[in-house]
Amino acid sequence: MSRSLYIMCHIPIFCWIAAKVFEYLLPKMCNTQCESINIPTTLTEMYTHFLVIQMQVATEKYSKDSATESDTEEIFRSNKDFIWRLGRMAYEQLDQGNIIFTKNVLEEYGIDLEKASVNCGLCTEIFKEEESVFASEKHYCFVHLTVQEYFAALFVYHSFTIKNINSQNLKDFLLKGSEEELQSELEKNPLDLPLDDLLEISIANSTIRKTGELDMFLRFLLGMSLQSTQKLLRGLIKQTENHSGVIESIKTSLLEMDLTSCSPERCLNLVHCLIELKEGSLHGTVQQYLRPDHSPDTQLSPVQCSALADLILMSSTPLDEFNLMKYKPSSKGIFRLIPAVRNCRKARISGVNLDNWLCEAIASALQMPNSVLTELHLTNNDFCNDLRPVIEGLRNSQCTLNALSLSGSRLPDAGCEIWGSAIKSLMSNLRELELSDNVLGSSLCCVLSDVRSGPKLETLRLNRNADIATVCEKMVVALTSKTCCLRELELNHTNFKDSEMGILSTGLMSTTCTLEILSVSHNKLTEKCCETLASVLSSKTSKLRYLDLSYNDLHDSGVRMFCSGLRQSNCALTTLRLSFCKVTADGCASLASALSSDHCSLRELDLSFNHLTDQGVKKLTELQQDSHCSLEKLNVDYNDKCWFDLQLLREYACDLTLDPNTAGKKIILSEHHKKAKRVEEKQEYPDHPERFLMYQVLCKEGLSGRHYWEVECVLTDVGVAYKSMDRTGDCSVDYSLGRNEKSWCWCCRGEFYHNNSREEFGHGSYPTTMGVYLDWPAGILSFFEVFPQKLTHLYTVHTTFTEPLYPGFCLDGTGEVSLCKIK
Repeated sequence: MSRSLYIMCHIPIFCWIAAKVFEYLLPKMCNTQCESINIPTTLTEMYTHFLVIQMQVATEKYSKDSATESDTEEIFRSNKDFIWRLGRMAYEQLDQGNIIFTKNVLEEYGIDLEKASVNCGLCTEIFKEEESVFASEKHYCFVHLTVQEYFAALFVYHSFTIKNINSQNLKDFLLKGSEEELQSELEKNPLDLPLDDLLEISIANSTIRKTGELDMFLRFLLGMSLQSTQKLLRGLIKQTENHSGVIESIKTSLLEMDLTSCSPERCLNLVHCLIELKEGSLHGTVQQYLRPDHSPDTQLSPVQCSALADLILMSSTPLDEFNLMKYKPSSKGIFRLIPAVRNCRKARISGVNLDNWLCEAIASALQMPNSVLTELHLTNNDFCNDLRPVIEGLRNSQCTLNALSLSGSRLPDAGCEIWGSAIKSLMSNLRELELSDNVLGSSLCCVLSDVRSGPKLETLRLNRNADIATVCEKMVVALTSKTCCLRELELNHTNFKDSEMGILSTGLMSTTCTLEILSVSHNKLTEKCCETLASVLSSKTSKLRYLDLSYNDLHDSGVRMFCSGLRQSNCALTTLRLSFCKVTADGCASLASALSSDHCSLRELDLSFNHLTDQGVKKLTELQQDSHCSLEKLNVDYNDKCWFDLQLLREYACDLTLDPNTAGKKIILSEHHKKAKRVEEKQEYPDHPERFLMYQVLCKEGLSGRHYWEVECVLTDVGVAYKSMDRTGDCSVDYSLGRNEKSWCWCCRGEFYHNNSREEFGHGSYPTTMGVYLDWPAGILSFFEVFPQKLTHLYTVHTTFTEPLYPGFCLDGTGEVSLCKIK
């Protein structure tokens, strides 16, 4: 089936019109004398066939002469005055937003329904009467809005062909946003308005209509310009020259159109316009990305984003998971892809600015009758000030969410309480909830008070939140409640300390606690918390199976105390993560002893990024081979002394030099290209293909081994990038450090960026000295804050690098950066 027609199949009136058309055409196509009849393939052709058929039927019914199919042109000629009156009314009333008319309105346009129905019978199908509740006067409307839009487009195209515009509404429409010279041109008769001007003006002025009242009109108008449609309208519309060149130009314009000020729905309609012009290749370029195992190698263009959204929306089967980042939309294509969430069960939208357009698109998915959206994950986003559409969507009775994630920039203070209230209204149905990055501020505790009454809530993620002690107190209340069924809790990157573990342990040892998975990585725990955890594991009531303590300074002494709990018969722990916990061979010995005990049930152990030594690794790997040992998975990757004593990273120090050919024109380099400073005056740098448009600079050296460097910085973001990263573009996202897939960046405000996805840590102070460690073959990139006697770990990336990495810097405000000489 033609995609243009398939798009409309959800509209009952279209199905009725299509049935009428096919009922009339198919028998005639079987007649060998009617080989010239073609099945309609566009929306405009379908409605034109419908008009032709209605004229034929009416003529056969009311004419004394026997009219035949060959009389279509004559039938049109004899009724065209009436059709143009109908068309003019259809257009002008549509432009004014009117779809119901009184008899007086019809008479203003010279339309006598009683006479018309006798003469041609057209209005028996085109019009229907509406009984007004408030008046006895009859009201009329087209049998469907699409029929009115068709006649409106027919009138406008007719005005173009006769080179005369006798409608002030149409003149005003064409003047809006047009060049001044057009005003005098529109008063001329005959009017010599090129077709491409007519269509481009109509496209521009239709797309700015927020509610889309001219969407179908525009599709019909474009469809009128095709020769296949004009052939059907012989006798009604003056045949013009072949416009195939203009059509191709309009197709190109629609494919390349850069729209940021109109709604995503209007962008979708432009894709439908392309289909109406018989552009058949666009959807084929994105069809493959509907499969779970396929994603684009390069960014999708804005129009491809709309086409992909259209494919997802038109699918009879909802998409299992819509992950925005998977599709690699261009920065200007993100908002054009978002409407797809209306036909998805899970939606993951990350690393974007949630502006009004995106919020309205998400809200429409939540409010749809029989909404299929059950999981909504809005993570690492910037939230706009007005989030009312999404809040209203969450409160809507059609909302069926059982999983919700919110993280990113903190919501506006005025909205936190409203958001909290909306989330609480969902609590009875939620199975999974994430509220990270302090996104709700003080309203978080209000929401947590309801966790104990959430009968289905099993997973709760509260990463990167402030006031963690109060959060723990709320969690203890929930965990000790008989109605709480929480099984998984994340408190990563929260400054969670030994004292907070002491608070939480009360809940963990409660007889009503059902928690099985606990993650408290990247915190400030020490060996003191391990004694508390050992008590928890030894408790008869503990159900913990999975525990993540990674990136905490536990040391061997902490591991030794923790292992006393692993040996207990009540311990149910099967997975333990101790990555980057400063464990050495002594810690391995303690773990080996615990694993050798009869009661230890540990199946998976992660000890990566520690200094285990070959001796420690050997002890554990040999024990793993023992048939009596429960351990199945052991990770001892990146076993290096530098992870125990971070200052040893300086053994990999490299000498760097800033590259003047990459420096933005408001950056001054000095001290033999070892220092960069942002200034207000543009520098007279020569043009260079590697020069950044932003306030950024890269180093000359491309690194692909193990390297470490330090910089003294003020208001400076520190990162690395591939040389192939864009230096300019339509949007700063394309060429800013960390905002694309070719760069990684630690922001001085305490945020990490990659591919425009952000993780916020809110360390409070801006580091004055930063250290960066790169192990290119292993795919490791680590950031540290440097103090005179120690290095504090900030963040580690573990990925696969495909090109040499160039250290780079983005200078904010009065920012400056100096490359340090490491002794």
